[in-house]
Amino acid sequence: MRRKRKEFILLQKLLYTAFIFAIYILGTNIPLFGVNVSEYVSNNVDMDKLLIQTISGDLNQCSIFNLGIFPYMISSLLIQIIYAFKSEESKKRVSAKRRNFFTLVTAIIISLIQSFTYMGRLNFSFPKGFEYLGYAVAYWEMVAGSMVIILLCSRNKKYGIGGQTIIILANILSTIMVNLSGYSVKDLILPIGVSLVIMFIIIIMENAEIRIPLQRISIHNIYADKNYLAIKFNPVGVMPAMFSSAFFLLPQLAVMLALYFLPKNTVLLWWQQELSLARIPGIIIYLIILYILTVCFSFLFINPKDITEQFLKSGDSLLDIHMGKETRRYLRRIMISVSLLSATIMALCLGFPLYLQYMGQIEGVLNTLPSSVMMLTGIICSLLRETDAIKNMESYKPFI
Repeated sequence: MRRKRKEFILLQKLLYTAFIFAIYILGTNIPLFGVNVSEYVSNNVDMDKLLIQTISGDLNQCSIFNLGIFPYMISSLLIQIIYAFKSEESKKRVSAKRRNFFTLVTAIIISLIQSFTYMGRLNFSFPKGFEYLGYAVAYWEMVAGSMVIILLCSRNKKYGIGGQTIIILANILSTIMVNLSGYSVKDLILPIGVSLVIMFIIIIMENAEIRIPLQRISIHNIYADKNYLAIKFNPVGVMPAMFSSAFFLLPQLAVMLALYFLPKNTVLLWWQQELSLARIPGIIIYLIILYILTVCFSFLFINPKDITEQFLKSGDSLLDIHMGKETRRYLRRIMISVSLLSATIMALCLGFPLYLQYMGQIEGVLNTLPSSVMMLTGIICSLLRETDAIKNMESYKPFI
């Protein structure tokens, strides 16, 4: 009986993820209280809207899931950065439950601020005398919707496959559908061609790795020469491309919030216009964010200091490299080279379509197709690896 139940783990996880996926799609189609939906449902879709849709599944930005996964992504990252600077002993003293609590509190604060900035650009229609009540209901609907998304992500991480990436996957698929609709085959040839090249590059980056020979004190057989420390050419996958969309919203939100108090400031009005992927300043800022995130994430998730400390505790070491500071310096050099290579390749993959769009070779909406395909490829590679791990677990035979 135990064996039969074990064989259906993958199926159960897939069904649970499909259920989470369906709830999320349903939520993106439930409008906020009092919003004039007819004013947002249109064919005027620009590049910035599609960029936002990567982290917010509501293309028209008027549903209860308006905030999308943005608050959860940013809060998770902030907490990880804070704990990255703590010592190993300090990290051990903080439980996973307490860490999740801090992440949730940070996400709520971000949701409250983001909802406030979004209220100013939505068009509502309330009965006379009930305006303030209507605004309050719509405001807290956005905050509650963000909390529901966090719940969906956490439940999918525990019982499904893909964790929070399943929400991003839904957004990307919706973006690709918008990209491909309403265009002739002639219009799609160049963006699809660029997308296929980018997909091929990302597949190589996701599966290629640097193997640094290891010397393990516990292995003294023929397998001793086959031990190595593996570092992918793309150490953190396409995560920086996903987060760059979220971080690109931060200066936009900051300008919008400042304009709320200084509506006639010429500098702020100029930045509001230029912070777009159709403008050179916006493109440069977006690629700089991508570069910084790629390097920072690489060192955050593959920390030479932590690896060196683990080697010192276990007694293992890199082949022909002294333990301690020399190992740490060597790993730091490797990570700098790999992360810069990864950042450069991803910046080229995302920057080239932006350049084509700026030169008028690709329309603004189609310009997001290569970046969507890039993120989709990375997510699918990650889901396939997780699926293989579950299949391997199911293949183990019990001793009893």
